[in-house]
Amino acid sequence: MEHRIATGQTAPLPSNPPSRAPWAGATARRGTTLPELLIAMAIMLLIAGVVSAVYFASLRTWRRCSSQSQADPPAHMTISRLTRELKNAYQVTSMGASSITFLLPQVDGNGVNIVPLTPAREVSYYLSDATGQPGQPGTDLWRRDVSLTSGTVKRQRIAQNVERLAFDYEATSGNRVLAIYALSITVVGTEGHQSYTSRFDTHIAFRNGGA
Repeated sequence: MEHRIATGQTAPLPSNPPSRAPWAGATARRGTTLPELLIAMAIMLLIAGVVSAVYFASLRTWRRCSSQSQADPPAHMTISRLTRELKNAYQVTSMGASSITFLLPQVDGNGVNIVPLTPAREVSYYLSDATGQPGQPGTDLWRRDVSLTSGTVKRQRIAQNVERLAFDYEATSGNRVLAIYALSITVVGTEGHQSYTSRFDTHIAFRNGGA
């Protein structure tokens, strides 16, 4: 296309068209809108919620396992040891709601009972405080071992946080200790605000007889 001038001559159009104004493309570039910001915030909150839920679930699981590891081994060890000793007991001399005292027979170097059976040690299991003195209220389980020959007394704390220790005497036969004793122990493990209760129950029948 050519422009005609007043003299009747024609002039070609300029080869480079004039540049556009800086603000001409402003309408093509726009900022983030409010709905887009709200959607982005909602997605971020959703991700943060999922991460927090996974973290707290893992924390609760860890605390539960930690408290369980505090409760199970002491309870299992106590029930196993008490069962083994009570089975081999010569005679139960006293028993309370949360304590028991019995006599163990004399054994040889291999741990085998010497026949005829002769009482050699007096063993007690009972709940007390940190001092280990019998008769004191507490949640520590103690084992007291007294040698009937030398009079030596050994005291050992077996477990802590024992919520319940109970013994029950079920039956006898004449003067022989053929009774079956019921034993129950409950140990509580705590980690933070998470607690776990471990309870073991068993029945123990005597192998030996005493007057």
